[in-house]
Amino acid sequence: MSYLCFTMIIHAVKKKVAITERVFDPCPDCGRSNAIDITIYQRYYRLFWIPFFPLGKTGETVCLNCDKEYKSKKLTGSLKLAYENLKRQTPVPKYLYSGLILVLVLIPVMIYMSMNGRAEKHQLISTPQLNDVYKVQLPNRKYALYKVAEIKGDTVFVRKSNKEAAKLFGISALDNKGDSSFFRGKIPFLKKDLQSMNEQGDIFSIDRE
Repeated sequence: MSYLCFTMIIHAVKKKVAITERVFDPCPDCGRSNAIDITIYQRYYRLFWIPFFPLGKTGETVCLNCDKEYKSKKLTGSLKLAYENLKRQTPVPKYLYSGLILVLVLIPVMIYMSMNGRAEKHQLISTPQLNDVYKVQLPNRKYALYKVAEIKGDTVFVRKSNKEAAKLFGISALDNKGDSSFFRGKIPFLKKDLQSMNEQGDIFSIDRE
């Protein structure tokens, strides 16, 4: 039950009143004129309380005198015509496209940020400095930190963190906490090998002081 409620909070199909209009036509049940309200509802898809895109319209027809409600599919004559005309002429509120607009805006921003991040990471790999910390995936598919300890020509010597993480999100717990977080031994890498690791996606990020 709690999972269902949580899912409904995240996303749901909702509806809102788009327009209500009084019609002069007599009520088929009580005969009273100018007592029927036609209400058009606009259905829409919501995600995290943000309206993403509109769906179809629905409606209800109610006599305020006798409280008789008429299903739209059972309307006949002038009442059906009035209902269909109102439904057709009622515009879709533009804010119901908010989610789609947000996605269309965020996609190019995220692409730009991703490309910029890759370019920055490539630059850092190409110009290593002492104490740079690489977050890497190891050959055993676990995750660790490499800290640059020495640079000689085209060779970069790193010290590996003395702990590994089984999952990518666990690597944050390995964040640099000083020299005691790393083995004393140094592992040599050619700069071109580090660049190759970066291109293959084995280096996720680089922290530079």
